[in-house]
Amino acid sequence: ITNEEILEKWRKLSCDLLNRTSVNIAPTQSVIDLYQKIYPNVDNFKVIEHAIDIDKSPFNAKLTSKPIKILVPGHVSPHKGSLLIKELKQLDKNNLLELHFMGTTIPNLNKCGVNHGRYERKDFNDIVKEINPSFSLILSTCPESYSYTLTESWMAGLPVIASDLGALKERIELTGAGWLVDYSDVNEIYNFIININRDEYQNKLDNLSKIEFKDLNQMCGEY
Repeated sequence: ITNEEILEKWRKLSCDLLNRTSVNIAPTQSVIDLYQKIYPNVDNFKVIEHAIDIDKSPFNAKLTSKPIKILVPGHVSPHKGSLLIKELKQLDKNNLLELHFMGTTIPNLNKCGVNHGRYERKDFNDIVKEINPSFSLILSTCPESYSYTLTESWMAGLPVIASDLGALKERIELTGAGWLVDYSDVNEIYNFIININRDEYQNKLDNLSKIEFKDLNQMCGEY
């Protein structure tokens, strides 16, 4: 049996399953768009955004320089951009970037920055205050369906630089609370980061302050 035959069978079984449900729920429209490219005859999708119960932080982020302090949150594996981050730091000959990993990373990233280890979601805001970064960096190389680390970063008061893909793209375009970059061009990403100006940065903070975050009770009510 060939890979093409396996894929065809898988998609047929998935299509049958999706059509049998009353509704298929996705956390962002980008997920639905992806599914409908493959299953154009399935039309019972609905968006219900994820919610988390953590408080919005009063932390006042500032644009640092020499070095620029950057938070890299979550599980940073190859599909979450670990290899890109390694390349990014290799370009940083003058040590303009100070990377802070918060979560889990592949071992060879430890020499690229400060590893703060795993965290409990309830402690996210306090750890961010201690690190005092300017923004979060989320360089996923495949489309995210939602990205809790994006929400955590925003609730901690940080604008976000993220890949121009999936839910990251959708949510940042909707809010204006960050910047989108082409993950395939590390040189461009590096030059972009070191050239962010204060007016542009303040604009992202202003947009961030306008986001209304959904809590768990609201999400459950929608379900």
